[in-house]
Amino acid sequence: MLYHGVLVVLVACLLQFASTSSVGGWKSVENMDHSIQTIAKFASDVISDRSNSYYRKKLIHVHLAKRQLVAGWKYNVTFDLGTTICRKNEVSEDTVNLCTVSQNQVVERCTATVWERPWLKERQLLNYQCSPFKDYANYFSEANVAEDQAQHQQMALENQVPV
Repeated sequence: MLYHGVLVVLVACLLQFASTSSVGGWKSVENMDHSIQTIAKFASDVISDRSNSYYRKKLIHVHLAKRQLVAGWKYNVTFDLGTTICRKNEVSEDTVNLCTVSQNQVVERCTATVWERPWLKERQLLNYQCSPFKDYANYFSEANVAEDQAQHQQMALENQVPV
């Protein structure tokens, strides 16, 4: 009888897991979730290191995030990246937040795919694409900020993801 009770609990747990996390399917994730911020920061640091610029790039804002359960987690993240006034050889990935975004550069919109296997403490940037988005003045204007907030609220309603 005890075996039957344990089996019922195990099946219930598996059904709960299957209903909340479909293996192989992409699920929207809150863009302010700590794990998403960490993944976006990782991607922005790698993109900065790979760029030909003398200046370090910095994560400004995460817009959209999806996660897929594979052999680990695969993330697809859309974010904005700004070129700072700090040279790459002057700052590290840990101190880039002290650098301000250059007002003479264009903010880039990037989409990146990152594969993470947390039990191995391993992350890999699989691919990314960045395109010029807006100049500094337009990006940080009140109108653009309001438009961005409205888009986030609309996406949250469509995907049932909290803002």
